[in-house]
Amino acid sequence: MVARLDIRPDMNALRARLARIESRLPELRRRKSMSVQELATALETAARELDEGSLANELAPVLPVVELEGLIPRLRGGAVKLVEQLRAADSE
Repeated sequence: MVARLDIRPDMNALRARLARIESRLPELRRRKSMSVQELATALETAARELDEGSLANELAPVLPVVELEGLIPRLRGGAVKLVEQLRAADSE
């Protein structure tokens, strides 16, 4: 989606949100803030760790099989582009 629509994150809004994290995830519950670089690294790691089986189990009730096929490469590609944009914008 990032590539197709040429959507770029609003860095001011993103930095403001990252300055005040509120998460229910156990690993983020204690964190109060995060840098753009930390977010980019977390997204990169999450994309790398995507698992076809887990994703299929989670999304099978809502997506047809045809749409599940090849979904991980598309998600990874979008995440990589977003990570690149985040890192480039943060270094400006």
